[in-house]
Amino acid sequence: MASPASSTIYVVIATDKFNCVHHDTATITVTNLFPAPANLNASAIGASSITWTWDAVAGASGYEVSINGGAWQPANGSLAHTVAGLISGDTVNIEVRAIGGSVTCLPEASSDTQIFVVCTLDASLGGTMPTLCAGTPTGSATISVTGAVLPVEYILNGSGPVYPNGNLNNILPAGDQYVVVRDADGCKDTVYFTITEPAALDLTASATDALCNGDPDGTVTASASGGTGNINYAWQGCAGGAVYNMAVVGGLYAGCYAVTATDANGCSATDSVTIGEPPVYGFTSVQDSVSCNGGMDGSATILVTGGSPPYTYVWSGIGGNTPTITGLAAGFYFVNVIDSNACEAATFVQVFEPPPLVFDSITFKAVSCFGGNNGTATVFVHGGMPPYTYLWNNTQITQKALNLTAGNYSVVVTDAGGCSVSASVVVTSPGELMIGFGNVVDEKCAGDCQGQATAQVTGGVMPYSYLWSTPLPNTQPGITGLCPGSYMVTVEDANGCTEDEKVTINAAVPIDIHLQAVPPACTGDNNGSLEAVVTGGESPYQIQWGAGGTGAILPNIPCGNYYMTLTDNAGCVKSDSAFLPCPEPVEILSIKAEKTSCFGTPDGQITVEAQGGTGQLSYLWNDPNAQIDSVATNLPVGVYTVTVSDGNGCSATASAGITEPSALTVTLSHTDVSCFNGSDGTVTANTFGGTGPFTYTWNTPQSDQKITDLPAGAYFVTVTDAKGCTTTANTDIAAPATAVEVMVTQTVFACFGENNGAATA
Repeated sequence: MASPASSTIYVVIATDKFNCVHHDTATITVTNLFPAPANLNASAIGASSITWTWDAVAGASGYEVSINGGAWQPANGSLAHTVAGLISGDTVNIEVRAIGGSVTCLPEASSDTQIFVVCTLDASLGGTMPTLCAGTPTGSATISVTGAVLPVEYILNGSGPVYPNGNLNNILPAGDQYVVVRDADGCKDTVYFTITEPAALDLTASATDALCNGDPDGTVTASASGGTGNINYAWQGCAGGAVYNMAVVGGLYAGCYAVTATDANGCSATDSVTIGEPPVYGFTSVQDSVSCNGGMDGSATILVTGGSPPYTYVWSGIGGNTPTITGLAAGFYFVNVIDSNACEAATFVQVFEPPPLVFDSITFKAVSCFGGNNGTATVFVHGGMPPYTYLWNNTQITQKALNLTAGNYSVVVTDAGGCSVSASVVVTSPGELMIGFGNVVDEKCAGDCQGQATAQVTGGVMPYSYLWSTPLPNTQPGITGLCPGSYMVTVEDANGCTEDEKVTINAAVPIDIHLQAVPPACTGDNNGSLEAVVTGGESPYQIQWGAGGTGAILPNIPCGNYYMTLTDNAGCVKSDSAFLPCPEPVEILSIKAEKTSCFGTPDGQITVEAQGGTGQLSYLWNDPNAQIDSVATNLPVGVYTVTVSDGNGCSATASAGITEPSALTVTLSHTDVSCFNGSDGTVTANTFGGTGPFTYTWNTPQSDQKITDLPAGAYFVTVTDAKGCTTTANTDIAAPATAVEVMVTQTVFACFGENNGAATA
């Protein structure tokens, strides 16, 4: 069995004798007990009854009572129960408990015991007085009591405070109220009444501002309503000071003022107000200086704050009436400002002028090199109103004009006020740097590198430096030992200006020797020659051959190396050499013969391969046809010779023989057919000579060397070798003339079952 302390869900598992299992759930709800009702009191005692009341219990649906230990019965009121029919001296005990829910439990109970007494207490209202001031607890009430058993308590509004008598003087707020009167026997009576109050004292303060800043002409005004009787006013500065007992006070300075209004009952209200005044005058002076010293284009402006706009302006001495006056020279200008309240103030504006713009000087830096543009010009001024702007006649706009060529330049300098001065300057330049050449000597003999030249310079700024474009740098005006060619000299003057110029050293016409060789006709001959063909240099020429001989031609020489020396009219010497080549001999590299294709056929061929010689080679064969190509054709069997000759008639010979294959022949062997009308005959071709491989053409579809499965008959074959040579042969295959006949004789068995019978073919 489960006995939970709170509501719980239980799982029940049942198992029978067959071990069958069943699950189910059960919910046990536990109903909590209600607490005893609180604050059980006898709230009213009548002529023959007592009524008890109590506080509600959360969750209860009703209440039960037990009187003097009797049975529990429902209460006859809502959170209350009345017991009637009592006489003086009866004692009544009451128990109260809460009920509710589906399960009846025994809850806690509250109990109270009262002795019923007949009360003769009678309370009544003697009178009331309103509060003195609205919102204050100063009302009064008088409660009269008869038939009470002393002492008597007076409970205000049922909960207190508790007073010992019925004179409630100057302690009550306005509104509906009641007093519970209770004597020593607990008898009670209640008196209800209303306390009134006068209208609230309402105070409003206002101010009129001072007309001018710092003047004592402000006014404050107080106005009150409500309260009781006559109202008195008292004004005083918020920070203290004199008191003014009147509703309206004038002649006051700006500031905070407080007022108190008091009625006939002494009730009071306070308020405060501030007397304003226009802001103090503030002046900002703005001046536009005179543009140029001594000018009349300045202006003065006065910016006003404070006072009471709009303003009137009176400028002294010049009659202006606007905030800004123009067309002014430098100086002081005074103005009176009057606002809309006629408040007046004075100030001044000073108009300035710049110092005079003065030209100081203009300097220049000359152009470094003729035609250059690195000249500069700088102008200097002072005074006026910086910053300055510059405008040169070449459109540059800086104090220093840069990148100038030689020439005249002018500049206008303008200050910030538009004042200007002008100046001019001449930028100079050195003369043009120019280079000429003197003492130029050309080459005498080709290749001797003895040329020379000297640079001659004008213009620029001395001294000059020189740099020649020779393989080894040369820094002198003149140079020697020059080979033919062009040479650049760079001249730099003292300003770093440079000029380039070229000088050309002309070459001597070189001696050119061309040796023309005529080789010997054939190797080993002495009929060659050399001829020197000369150009250049200075004629006439002297020629000496190393092989002994002079003059331009060296005749009747074999092939070999030759040397010669030439001296021209200027003494320049030139040597040369030549190799007189031997002509290449005619050389037969190979000769190849191809035999005839068939025995007895004149189609042999011989091919010769040759090289060398001079010019084109020619061929001549000793065959009957005297063939002249490198290939001789259609030759029969034999030995043949070829002569190969070059363009000079030099020659070489070679021989080769033509052979032929053996004669192509064929013989046939065969086997006859074995039976009458049979086809098992064969023929075999036996080939000799010729050039294999061979092909066989039979008068049958077969094409092998041996043909088979042949019937009786005539057979022939054509045999062709690899060169196309052919031969033929034929043969006959025979067969039996008739078929075989068989005669059979027999011997019969002697007895049944014996094996002595016979048959004979």
